Amino acid sequence: LLKEQPENPYLWELKGQILFEFGRAKEAEEPQRRSVELKPNAPLLRINLGQTLINLEDKAKVEEGVAALKTALLQEQGN
Repeated sequence: LLKEQPENPYLWELKGQILFEFGRAKEAEEPQRRSVELKPNAPLLRINLGQTLINLEDKAKVEEGVAALKTALLQEQGN
């Protein structure tokens, strides 16, 4: 589907979510980032990126993940 719809942020998010749920957070980072690039004002996409980054063993990425989660919270306070 990504070959047919490369600009669909939800397909990128789905790919990242599948990788993440199978314990492949490092591989999930790129598709999660792509989803946020395509739709930066979607809190759910930013939350998934934040969760992925927090699960990486890199202090800078963990900090970036926390920032992504804070941004998502500002966008959608009920989440």
